[in-house]
Amino acid sequence: MAKYTRKQKELIENWDAQIDFLKSSIEIFDKGKVMEAIRIAQTLRVMFHNTEKSHSIYERLNNNIIFKSSSGLYSPFNLISSWMLLSVELSSDGISYQPKLDNPVDRLFFYDFEDWWNQVIFDDKKNVFSRKDIVVYVANKDGGAHFDDYIPEKYANLIIYNSLGVSDMNGSISNNPMYMAIRVIAQEVIDSVELENYSKERKSVIIPRSSFEVRFLDENEVVRFTWSSTDIQQGNSEDQKSILSKFKLSKRKLFYKYFGDKKVEYIKK
Repeated sequence: MAKYTRKQKELIENWDAQIDFLKSSIEIFDKGKVMEAIRIAQTLRVMFHNTEKSHSIYERLNNNIIFKSSSGLYSPFNLISSWMLLSVELSSDGISYQPKLDNPVDRLFFYDFEDWWNQVIFDDKKNVFSRKDIVVYVANKDGGAHFDDYIPEKYANLIIYNSLGVSDMNGSISNNPMYMAIRVIAQEVIDSVELENYSKERKSVIIPRSSFEVRFLDENEVVRFTWSSTDIQQGNSEDQKSILSKFKLSKRKLFYKYFGDKKVEYIKK
């Protein structure tokens, strides 16, 4: 018999099912079952990850959702590591990473998918990691599709050898930063989908006199961070300008985007 091509209705039904899976896994994670992050990563991979042989549900649906970023704006001038979606908490159990979920930053931005998916969320000063990097690694190699015998060096540094540099008096950290970040990514997706469904009334208004761009942290121009010469109070010294100039840039524009009576700041090409 011939191959069967899925209909649009089936893709929409599966997308809705993945959203339900995310919500269920979030509930389990929040009850203390942090290994549920592996299942969250699997769901996110199905929703968003493209390969040479397969395309994500998001791409096949030609979705045009804008994505909430709980990350503050990354600074390439930091001399210490960055963990953009997390906070650090000290308790009787030691030091741990915690997901930034409630009012995570002073100023929230929304992005098109590629800028959001490939935005840097960890920088241990040896390697940088995007949302895509973390989701795909956990889904493919950390017990999702496979549980590999060996952990690649850059991921081992992050989760085994504590390359982010946060530790208690014994030199240890009590949880896995990748799992905590995945919890935040799942929430960003849920919040973004809810905004998309909030109202069919849409309007975008460009914000004048704001200059934004993305800068690429790798030679392949994939992993990136957002920068602004008008809205960030850094980058004006000659040394900082020299550092910034090392990263290729792509221009962006800042908009107010309205969904009915809700307004968000949206950075787009």
